Amino acid sequence: NISAGGRDVTFSDDQGQGTITNSDQASISIADVSIPEAGGPASFIVTVANAVDAASSVTVTFATSDGTATTGDSDYAAASNSLTFTGVAAGATQAIDVAITDDNKVEIDEDFTVTLSGGADVTFTDDTATGTITNDDSTTISIAGPSSLAEGVTDTYTISLSNPVQGNVDVDITGNDGTATLALDTTNTIGLLSGVSQTETIPEGSLQFQFDMSAIADPYLESDEDYTVAISAPTPSIPVAVGAGSALVTTTIPNINTVGVRLEGPTSVAEDFNGDVTLTFYVRLDLGDLVLGSETATVYYET
Repeated sequence: NISAGGRDVTFSDDQGQGTITNSDQASISIADVSIPEAGGPASFIVTVANAVDAASSVTVTFATSDGTATTGDSDYAAASNSLTFTGVAAGATQAIDVAITDDNKVEIDEDFTVTLSGGADVTFTDDTATGTITNDDSTTISIAGPSSLAEGVTDTYTISLSNPVQGNVDVDITGNDGTATLALDTTNTIGLLSGVSQTETIPEGSLQFQFDMSAIADPYLESDEDYTVAISAPTPSIPVAVGAGSALVTTTIPNINTVGVRLEGPTSVAEDFNGDVTLTFYVRLDLGDLVLGSETATVYYET
C-alpha cells in the first residue's frame, strides 16, 4: 500500500500484489522390477523425492513398451495412464501394476520397459524402469512307440515335449539292433541306421516330432526278434532346461510264419519170414516253406 502523506494526491491504484512464482520441480523416479510369470502383476514403484503442497499437484504419465517380452506374444498386457501426487510428503510413492501372463511355455527371461513423462514442474532422476519376467516353466522330452510291430505293418514313433519351448529343440535319435537287424528286418522314414545317432528337430510351436517304422514281411519261420530306439542330448536353441523323460523304446517283431510238413513213406509192406524189414519214412517241408538258417523246426513222431 502507498499513501500521499497529507498532500493533494490521487491514486489510480494504491495497492500492488507481489507474486512469488514457484521455481521448484518435483523430483520423480521409477524402480526396476523382476518377477516370475506366476507372481504377477509386476508392480513398479514411482517415488517423488520432495514434498508436494496440498494446494498443488504433480502429474506424470506412463506407458509400457516391448523389449524381449512382447504384447504380441502375450507376455504382458500393455498399459498407459497417469499418476497424480497432491499434498504428499517427500518420499511418497505410487505403484504402476502391469499384468503378466502366466503360461506354460519354457523361455528365456524376458523384459519390457515402463517410461514416465511430465510437464515443466517435474524432473526425473530415473524416468525408465525395466520389468524382467523370469521363466518359471520346465519341460521334459520322451519317446513313445509300439512295443510290438508285426511283419508287414507300419507304426509311428513320437518324440514329445511336455510343455512348449521358445525356439527349436534338437534331439539325437539312435536305433540299435537287438535280435532283429534294423537294416534287414525294418525300414523307416528318417533313414535311421543301427548304432548311428542322427539329429532331428522339434520346431518352435510344436510339441512333437514323428517318424514311421515298418517291419519287413518275409517267408521265414524264425523266433520273435527285437530292436530299440533311443533319444538323447536334447539341445534347445535358447538356454532353457529340457529334462529327460522316457528315453528308450523296445519293439518286438513277432514271428507270424508257420511251416507245413508232410510224411512220405511206404503205405504197405510184405512180410519177410527170413528177418526184419526196415521201413524208411521222410518228413518234408511243404513246397515254399522256409526255416531261417539259424532256426530249427522240430517235428515229434511216434509209432
